[in-house]
Amino acid sequence: MLFVIAWKNIWRNKVRSLVVMVAVMLGLWAGAFVLSYVFGMINQRLDDAIGSEISHLQLHHPDFNTDYEPKFHIDQSTSLIDDIADNPNVLAVSGRVLTYGMVASPTTSSGGKIIGIDPKSEHSVTKLADNIVEGEYLTLEEKNKVVIGKKLADKLKVKLRSKIVLTFQDAEGDIVAGAFRIKGIFRSYNSSIEDANIYVRDADLAKLINTKGNVHEVAVLMKDADMIGTYIDQISHENPNLIIESWDKLSPELGLLSDSFD
Repeated sequence: MLFVIAWKNIWRNKVRSLVVMVAVMLGLWAGAFVLSYVFGMINQRLDDAIGSEISHLQLHHPDFNTDYEPKFHIDQSTSLIDDIADNPNVLAVSGRVLTYGMVASPTTSSGGKIIGIDPKSEHSVTKLADNIVEGEYLTLEEKNKVVIGKKLADKLKVKLRSKIVLTFQDAEGDIVAGAFRIKGIFRSYNSSIEDANIYVRDADLAKLINTKGNVHEVAVLMKDADMIGTYIDQISHENPNLIIESWDKLSPELGLLSDSFD
C-alpha cells in the first residue's frame, strides 16, 4: 500500500520528480568521477616516483644518509647485489655510486647530484633510457660520458657533445675533478631531478671517488609491492649492518598522501 502511494506521489508532479532524479544521478556521477580522477592521479604519481626515482626500497650504509660522504659505501656490494637479484620476489636491482658536487661548463656552474650507474641494471629499475629526448643513453663501453637533464643543460648553456667538468670529494676527503662529454639529455616528471641529477658510468665515478668497486646505494624493484615488508624483514636479518628503507620512508610525503587517501 505504501509503495503504491509513494509511486503515485512521485508522478503527481513529473517535472519536480525528474529534476530530483537527474540531480541525484549527476551528483553521484560527478562524485564518482572526481574520486576516480584523484585516485588515478595519486596512483600515477606513486608509479612515477617508484618506477623512475626511489624504487620500492633502498639499502645504504648507516651513516650515508646523514653525511652523504663518499667513504660511507656498502662493503662487498657486488655480492650483495647478486644475492638480491637471485631472490624470486625481486624484479630488478641496481647499484649506484653517489656524490654531491659542482658541475661546470665553459660559461657557468651549478650544484648537482652525481650518480654513477650500471646502464643496463639502472634502466631495468628506473627506465632512464626511455626519458632521453636528445642524444643517446650511456653504454658500458664508452668512458667519461654523461647524461644530464634538460633544465640543467639549459642552465649550463650546453648541448650534446659539450664538455663539462664535475668536481667533488673522494673517499679520503680530497677534492677531485673529471671531464665528461654530454652523450644524452633527459626529461623527467620531477623538475628537481631534471635540474640536479647527473648520470655517469659507475666505473668512471668509482675510479675518481676510490670506492674500490663498491656502491653507496642499492635500489630494488619488487615484483609484488605487497611483499615489501616481508622482504625488508628478511634482508634486514641477513644484513644487520645496513639501513633498509621502503618507498614510504624514503619519501614521507608520498607515504602520507597514500595513507590519507587509503
